[in-house]
Amino acid sequence: MAAYYRGWVDCGIMTQADSFLAKPAADKLVYKHDMLVNLVVDGGFSFQHFVDNLVPKLAHAWSYLEHDSEYKILVDVTDKRHVGQVFGLLDHIGFERDRIVNFSLSHGVQAREFILPCHAPPIHPFLWQTMQRIFRVKDIPFRDRTKIMYLTRDNPNQANPGRRILNESELLAAIQSYMASSAVSLELEVFDHKKYSA
Repeated sequence: MAAYYRGWVDCGIMTQADSFLAKPAADKLVYKHDMLVNLVVDGGFSFQHFVDNLVPKLAHAWSYLEHDSEYKILVDVTDKRHVGQVFGLLDHIGFERDRIVNFSLSHGVQAREFILPCHAPPIHPFLWQTMQRIFRVKDIPFRDRTKIMYLTRDNPNQANPGRRILNESELLAAIQSYMASSAVSLELEVFDHKKYSA
């Protein structure tokens, strides 16, 4: 039996599967696909939410996607500011454009087989290890890791107050103090999102 994607519903861990599926209105354009994996997540078109929200679900469905190129992925790439990064990451792991279905509110989606990996937890060791393997990231034992990465969000116009770090200078000073007292030589790299705004 064919499944229909009824429109915007975050593919989140708390979302019930039947929230996604409903037959669209008779006058709505519907694109038909054979096998589709839903990866529509809130903000998934941006680099940071692609990594922390979309990729764990990609890893959860990887056993299907890795071995059968007939499976396509449904993603939201409507925000053109970041689409180059998202397509670049998907291309890096072997997804050609013909396997990427762009989600849009303007039309419905129908698939014979519709996979919803939405209940994948965003933080889980198995999924992150799978993600490392998918993106060909070398797995370094924790005891051998010498680089500390700090991801700053220092935008003064930050709309989400929960992302502001009020004592960032004190936090960086504490990290540097920890590094100075460590028996292992450590390197601090501060990730500046403004350098990756394309």
